Amino acid sequence: MQNTISTSTIKRFLAWAFGLAWPGMLAIAYFYAINQKLVGNILSASVVMFAPMVAAFLAKAPVKSIGWKLKLASKWRDYLACWLAICSIILGGALVYFAVFPQHLAFALNPQVALQILMILTVLTLAISLSGLGEEVGWRGILYPYLKERYGRTKGRIIGGLIWAIWHFPVNMIGAGMLGERFLNLIPYYIMAISFGIILDIYYVRSKTIWLPAFGHGVIDAVAMITTVFTVSGVETFKFLGPSPTGLFSALIALVIAVWLTTREERESQQGIS
Repeated sequence: MQNTISTSTIKRFLAWAFGLAWPGMLAIAYFYAINQKLVGNILSASVVMFAPMVAAFLAKAPVKSIGWKLKLASKWRDYLACWLAICSIILGGALVYFAVFPQHLAFALNPQVALQILMILTVLTLAISLSGLGEEVGWRGILYPYLKERYGRTKGRIIGGLIWAIWHFPVNMIGAGMLGERFLNLIPYYIMAISFGIILDIYYVRSKTIWLPAFGHGVIDAVAMITTVFTVSGVETFKFLGPSPTGLFSALIALVIAVWLTTREERESQQGIS
């Protein structure tokens, strides 16, 4: 799918990816602190999420060979499978959370809410996919291939997921709660990042187009918003558990699916060799 990437290129890429994004994330934290969340969200979608792509170009990584054809006609089954897997993870985790904490559920499926959900699943997903492309070019397109070649497929993906999670660290510190609570919430977040990273990379390898993990990234960020639609307004949820995809319930479901897809990939690879 692309040429071998050198260690020096990856070092430059990571330096740029973190150096460009972390100041932006600190700015997002500031706008959240002064209750200007809309400004923070715009900054995230328009600037921070494109840092890995810009970093890849600045590091002179082989960006041209990562697979730029959309391949909707030939790979629509992979797009659909990716969408179904991610929706199952996020909504399944939310379902478990609300089953445990029914007092946090605000179930009101009226036309207005139905329209919100429809917009999230369609227009918003596609819009966020464009921002997701900014990240996926750098992570799945450049970093993961290097790590898999150097450390092996599974270990490389795990390391890539850890780097991806650490990159988000300043954003993870945003929000209410004690500092210790925020660090505790990193546990399910890291499980989620590693698992989703594996899932997105598997579908990237299958499709050979960077647009598929970008689409999957958009689905993750968009469908996560559905969990807020069904959460009672003003209630302090147990973020360690959910109902968002960064909670433990969704993270564990993501881990199970990531393991299953990895096992299937290994089996298909062995059958191809034999």
